[in-house]
Amino acid sequence: MLPLYLQTVLNLDALQSGIRMLPLSVALFLMALAGSRLATRYSPRILIRLGIVTACLGLLLLIGAITPDARGTLFAIAMAVIGLGVGLAISQIGNVNLSSADESRSNEVGGLQGTAQNLGSSLGVALAGTAVFIGLAATFTTAVSDNDDINSALQQGVTQAAESGVQVITVQQAQALLEDQGVPADQAAEVVDDYAASKLQALRLGLGIVFIVGLVGLPLTRGLPRQTLTSAPQPEAG
Repeated sequence: MLPLYLQTVLNLDALQSGIRMLPLSVALFLMALAGSRLATRYSPRILIRLGIVTACLGLLLLIGAITPDARGTLFAIAMAVIGLGVGLAISQIGNVNLSSADESRSNEVGGLQGTAQNLGSSLGVALAGTAVFIGLAATFTTAVSDNDDINSALQQGVTQAAESGVQVITVQQAQALLEDQGVPADQAAEVVDDYAASKLQALRLGLGIVFIVGLVGLPLTRGLPRQTLTSAPQPEAG
């Protein structure tokens, strides 16, 4: 979703988009290094929960940073906070999985973990992406239908076209597409303004879905170890 925002809303190229997302990668790297030290002092359950909460906080900041011109500082902070949260959680998951199985089966556990991460990533992208495109189509058609400055014939045409899906493109591309269809410049400008606003709402919706999924994941951490994995096992009573 972020590349869509950076490249179709802010009109950044691939390199510029990568630079904007650099705080996320840096924070992930730093927290991956710090995770092993924190694991000697705190239980995996505490660290993973803290990571999820931190990532969710970063998502809220990111939703606030999704604007037509992107406030650079807030966007960078949001990226860094998300990176810290995700990095903290991921740095502990491997230890938890490996410690739950015999050393002889570590390769199998590592393979299953990788498969689960890939599956989760794919499902997450699919879920958020679906929300973005459905939200874009719904908000765009509603905005155009409610815009009294757009004539009824154009409103009907846009609504019918949106039934087959709405593409995520730049406002310049949308303007050119409408003008190529013979739409007057003033009418095209109204449609493009509604499209730009709807695109931002749809992107926020997608991020909101990810935020909700993160919150839903918190109760699922109840079964994680409550003591550090380096702690000596408690002697049995009796």
